[in-house]
Amino acid sequence: IMSKKKILIIALVIVVLGLGIYLLGLWYSKESAPKEIRVQDNLASNQQNVPANGSITENKLPSLSAEEITKNELTPIARSFIERYGSYTKENAIISLQELSESMTPKLVKQSEAVINQNKTDFQEITTKVISYNWQKIEENNAVFEAVCQQKEIRSGQESISYKNVVLYFVKESAQWKVDDIVFSNKD
Repeated sequence: IMSKKKILIIALVIVVLGLGIYLLGLWYSKESAPKEIRVQDNLASNQQNVPANGSITENKLPSLSAEEITKNELTPIARSFIERYGSYTKENAIISLQELSESMTPKLVKQSEAVINQNKTDFQEITTKVISYNWQKIEENNAVFEAVCQQKEIRSGQESISYKNVVLYFVKESAQWKVDDIVFSNKD
């Protein structure tokens, strides 16, 4: 049988170990707990940035002119139109024209159909890529877009690369921009 002294020592060791584990748990939970934020200090420091009259001003972006808005709207359309109009194969020329016809005036649709019918040559594929561009003129109802393009042509298995100047003429019809003319010329 155990003596009272041994029982007392074992009980004391158990209490000390329990207390140690409890204190270790408290310490660990304080380390992982989110830090307390002092809202009052933050409010006071933010009030230093408020003007004396109490109003808060917003930083506004500079407003764009009507010309800048039109440029931003038409630039991706112009680039895409030039690349799609100038890229075709012998087999899909008519399909390409039909896909683009909604963005063209009736005048340009007729001109394009005539060009396709005249140019039934032995070419196999033409790919056009816009390299650089510039807006020559933007007015309320018309705009002129200029670009330099690279054209890769495959004819009878032979590949050739050329550079072209392209001028794209836009007109506004019923509040919608349409391509009225496109002119490709050899780059000097």
